[in-house]
Amino acid sequence: MTKRNDKLQATMQESTGPDPVKTVEVLADKYILNQSERGSILRHFIIGRDNSRYGLINAVTRAS
Repeated sequence: MTKRNDKLQATMQESTGPDPVKTVEVLADKYILNQSERGSILRHFIIGRDNSRYGLINAVTRAS
């Protein structure tokens, strides 16, 4: 496996914490996302029911 694959697999084990709203707020503030983008990411993050960093990455991808 490559280092990139190892990093991606590691994100599956890393929790973003118990509060998906706070998680998306931190992400949105860091990357200066507008309210529509924030809402879309949050919606996909909650629907995905995966509070790992991998789940957050997937939510961002689906929102795009």
